[in-house]
Amino acid sequence: MAYLANRLDVDQRRILKVIELLDKAGYVRIQQMDRVTLVGLSLEGFEAVAALRQNGQRTSGVVPVLAKVAGIGGLTILIVALGWWLWQQVPHASGAQPTAKPVALLNPVVLPTATAVPLPTRTHVATPTTASTDTPLPVPETPTPTSDLPEPLPTAIPVDEPAAGVGIPTPMPLLEQSAETVNIVLLGTDVTEGNWRTDTIIVVSVDPHLPSVSMLSIPRDLYVYIPGWQMSRINTADYHGMRVGYPGGGPGLVKATIEYNLGIRVHYYARADFQGFVDIVDTLGGIDVVADCELHDTFPDPAAPNGASDIDILPGVHHLEGKQALWYARSRWNTSDFDRGRRQQRVLRGTLAKIKQMDLLPKLPELWDELTQTIETDLSLETALWLAKVAGRLDADVAIKSRFIDNTVVENWMTPEGAAVLLPNASRVASLVADALAPPDTARSRQAIARVEVLNGTNWPNWAILAADRVLWEGFQVVDIAQADSMDYQQTVILDATQRDKGSPVNYLADVLRVEDSNILPGDTLRDDIDFRVVVGYDYTPCYRTYWRAVHGSASTSP
Repeated sequence: MAYLANRLDVDQRRILKVIELLDKAGYVRIQQMDRVTLVGLSLEGFEAVAALRQNGQRTSGVVPVLAKVAGIGGLTILIVALGWWLWQQVPHASGAQPTAKPVALLNPVVLPTATAVPLPTRTHVATPTTASTDTPLPVPETPTPTSDLPEPLPTAIPVDEPAAGVGIPTPMPLLEQSAETVNIVLLGTDVTEGNWRTDTIIVVSVDPHLPSVSMLSIPRDLYVYIPGWQMSRINTADYHGMRVGYPGGGPGLVKATIEYNLGIRVHYYARADFQGFVDIVDTLGGIDVVADCELHDTFPDPAAPNGASDIDILPGVHHLEGKQALWYARSRWNTSDFDRGRRQQRVLRGTLAKIKQMDLLPKLPELWDELTQTIETDLSLETALWLAKVAGRLDADVAIKSRFIDNTVVENWMTPEGAAVLLPNASRVASLVADALAPPDTARSRQAIARVEVLNGTNWPNWAILAADRVLWEGFQVVDIAQADSMDYQQTVILDATQRDKGSPVNYLADVLRVEDSNILPGDTLRDDIDFRVVVGYDYTPCYRTYWRAVHGSASTSP
């Protein structure tokens, strides 16, 4: 609210008054979620916007700003300003019909290409019926690795036990993993003269047997024991290890810190500074990133006339150049560190997709010398080539799992020195780590084999892509993305072709997409290769944080 009022030079009380007027007029609908109020366009309001765009009307003043900051569908307070402008400009346009737009997928995106599919018949049934069969869905065969590791995995760096009675937590038991699983910690830093910090810490676990990749983001403010030193934020370990000459340097101390506090044996590291990251993305020609939340920020930019550039990301698929990808991954102005971890993993996914699209993995030997001038790592070329072969066999749509140490397993705490940190709950963190690094076939088998078709029942571009991407992140298989038979679905609907009383993942799917039980309907007319059809309605909210449910049964759903 404050951000919008500042950008538009409008008093906040006037914006609140406009909300009430627009709600009474039917242009917007208001939804209360926990302590956050969401304001979104109603169908009448959207038709007014569509009519305005179709007529090509333009006005100076606030309009360019609104076009820049208003999100698709307006599922934030920003849409109020757009409605306010419509209220003054075209209050009579609610009867106009929007023009249908086909769903367009950017390439490459970690989603299947949209194909022509039968459109759903809108027969609303009050109570879905269930069949008496408990026949399980087919389980895919598990492939075997194509080659063995070229060298033994490095052993852990010895960690000195702290002195007793000083308030240091006991070390976390070591996580059990297969002998060929390789764990790599990715570090992103802004290395400067002085006491620098590590901004990005992501553990990537590679299981060659499936193959599969699991990513676990660690917030930089996590308060942990740094071996041989003290309790501190985890982002101080790298610099301290370099300063004191810890075995393996700064990355060696990061590895020891992660093993002590999270129970993860980290074998290798890769560290890049921010300019190196920008150079990599620019060399790839930019990357495509699926953004589920709005993001607005201003960053220093020496190339800009005034020394700064804005980044305004709306929900959808975006092509980002190097500096834009860095800003997207680093921004904290109006988001949290948890949200930043999610965006960092999206950038990694986009980077891997572009590398595979450009077929660069087989060219690793020729690129190795140049690559290691940008990225510091203790991986050998032989092990990197082995990992490249594993990545070449990876089905990025279903075999990459993302997890986050978030506010379900930590709490805000103030140290005696007055520093705001994140204090981990040891038992919850242990359960999260076990779930996060378990291969998808054991951790998400019931979702990985469920086949989902996603249709866009609205006129909001990319709404089906966002829902499909969300479903993919939870381990389902998306077989098709297309436009529905109409664009007036007010609520999201799931058609269930399995009709099973026990063992069906439909409840999990509904939980992921926030679909009410009354909107889970029979899917008797679906074709044989589809278990569920999701028709995305105007009520769908792509921007919410629900990362992990394995321990608590439910997760944080704060927008």
